[in-house]
Amino acid sequence: MEMFDAKEFAAFCAGIRKLWGIDLTSYGERQLHRRLRAMMARVNAASLAGFLQQMKEDASLSEQFKNKFTINVSEFFRNPELFSDLEEMLKPGLVCSEAKKVWSAGCSYGAEPYTLAILMDEYAKARKWEILATDIDVEALASAKAGIFSDRDLRNVSAARRREYFELTDAGTFAVSEKLKRNVRFFNLDLLQPGKHVPRNCDLVLCRNVIIYFNSEAKKQVQRRLAEALRPGGVLLIGGTERVAEPDELGLAVLRPFFYQKAKAA
Repeated sequence: MEMFDAKEFAAFCAGIRKLWGIDLTSYGERQLHRRLRAMMARVNAASLAGFLQQMKEDASLSEQFKNKFTINVSEFFRNPELFSDLEEMLKPGLVCSEAKKVWSAGCSYGAEPYTLAILMDEYAKARKWEILATDIDVEALASAKAGIFSDRDLRNVSAARRREYFELTDAGTFAVSEKLKRNVRFFNLDLLQPGKHVPRNCDLVLCRNVIIYFNSEAKKQVQRRLAEALRPGGVLLIGGTERVAEPDELGLAVLRPFFYQKAKAA
C-alpha cells in the first residue's frame, strides 16, 4: 500500500486536530493510511487536502470520519465471559469485593458504565459507590447521559435485569432507571491528552477496545495512565483482544487473562 507524503499527511493531521482535537499521529500508521485511502475513495477525494476541505464543507461526511476514529461500538455486558469473571471478583471476600470507585475509560454511548452500575447495585448495596465514565466524543457522552438504548444494546441483559433496571418507552426503546443514573458521572476526557483530569485512587478501571488502533508508544502512554489511576490493589480490565505488554513496569500483575492488579502497598 502506498503511504501518503509525509508533509501532506502532517498538514492533514494538523487540520484534524484543529477540527476535533483528535491526534491521528497516535494511531498505527499503516492501518490509519489504509483506512484514509478507503474513505477518500468513497468520496472521490484526490488528495488529503481535498478530503479535509470536503469535511469542512460537509457536516455529514465530517461526522462519518469522526465516528471512524472515536469507535463508538458498545453494548451491555459486551464480551459476557469477561463480565462473568468480573462479577465473580465482586463477590464477598474476593479481589473487587470492596470496590467503591470505578472508571469506565472510553465509555462510548454509555452501555459499559451502566453495565458496571448494574453490577455495583447488585454487589455493593452496603456501601456508597460511584462510576466515572469518560470519552473523547461529546455527542456520544450526550447520548450516554440520556440513557436510552435499543433492544440490541440489551441483548446480553437478562429478563430479570431488564425489569429491574430499565423502563420500556413508547418508542420501543429502553430507558435506564434513575437509581443507576444517579451513581454514574460522565465527562469529556482525551486519554492521549487528559490534562489534570484523570481519575485517581480507583478500585476498578475498565478500558476496553479503545487503544487497539493506537501505535505502540501511545498504547504504553495510556496504559501507564490507567495504572496510575488505580489505588494499590486495584484492578484493570482491558479488551478481549488486547494485552499489557510489560505489566511489571507499570506495577501490575496478571490476575487472569485481561485482568491486571496493581501491587498492594507494602
